[in-house]
Amino acid sequence: AHANAGAIERGLAELEEGLNMCTLGDGPRALIDVSMWRYLLTAADLHERNAQLRQARTWADHALFQAERRNEDLGQMRCHEVLGRLLRGLKQSMLAEQHVGRGLELARKLGDRRTSAVFLLLRAELRAAAGRPDEARRCLDEALRLGELLEWERGIKQAKEGLSQLA
Repeated sequence: AHANAGAIERGLAELEEGLNMCTLGDGPRALIDVSMWRYLLTAADLHERNAQLRQARTWADHALFQAERRNEDLGQMRCHEVLGRLLRGLKQSMLAEQHVGRGLELARKLGDRRTSAVFLLLRAELRAAAGRPDEARRCLDEALRLGELLEWERGIKQAKEGLSQLA
């Protein structure tokens, strides 16, 4: 609520306070029997909105740790999506590619076609920026196919824009 009201710092402070209460001060790597990845991704999101990409990455790493610790495929997939995007913004393309690849694999395993398309769009951006236009085009073609199958207008638009930029 604070973030939507423009009070991101206050929202982050409240998230940290809640985390300390929940973990009895052990922090984001606490080994408690509670799923925390969503909570930790919320902190990453607030930092990202505040243009604090390094801090956002730290919180997303914590979220991934928690999702992996509890073997939560959905959480891992969402964390890889956020990390791929953040690492692209931090100009760490190789790491971003790794997270995108892992996330795409999980999205396919879960049968999540829309998220698969999101990962393919992100992978296409990374590959185009790395001077690999043929690979980027294949990713965009697959994302477009999925977008059309799902009737996902934003995905179709992004894939078509990407393809036109490669032409």
